[in-house]
Amino acid sequence: MQQFLFYFFASISLIFASSVVAFVNPMRSVLALMVTFVSTAALWLLLRAEFLSIVLVLVYVGAVMVLFLFVIMMLDIDKANKEYKISRKIFIFLLIPVFFDFLLIYGFSNYYDLLSVDKISKLFYSTNFDISINNVKSLGYILYSKYLFPFEIAGILLLVGIVSSVILSFRGIRNRKNQSMQSDVVIIDRIKLVDGN
Repeated sequence: MQQFLFYFFASISLIFASSVVAFVNPMRSVLALMVTFVSTAALWLLLRAEFLSIVLVLVYVGAVMVLFLFVIMMLDIDKANKEYKISRKIFIFLLIPVFFDFLLIYGFSNYYDLLSVDKISKLFYSTNFDISINNVKSLGYILYSKYLFPFEIAGILLLVGIVSSVILSFRGIRNRKNQSMQSDVVIIDRIKLVDGN
């Protein structure tokens, strides 16, 4: 069952990754990229990398892809792109993942012991690894113990980037009346009263 799921999600990721560059409409390309990320997250979940799978779905699919969709919707796309036309080279791009699937099947058929996803995932774990500790807990332990200083530096850099982007994008409040005290007390702009007598 795990072998079937592995080849199923691998085929989906290859097909939709090729469709990203095959579609003319950028909206469909972004949707194909979202499907590619979801299928890749499923592959990581099969390899028992739960943290990477969840982060891929939350960060890329939930944030970056929504941002791409928002930017594409805000842009003025030509009418030719709005008709959802597919490139004529779509069949060439669909043959590429099929070719890679045959390469994967041929490569793994010579090494039947590696066909099981459990055996592949065991290659990444030590023999003395504690089963009760998952990869999220071990990753958090490493981040907050050995790599605490680089982790804090990365957080500060992200904060600086957020603040600088807000400052650069802020253009002030429109139609706001400002009063300048210096221009109000200038002597040249005063009305001079002249006595007619």
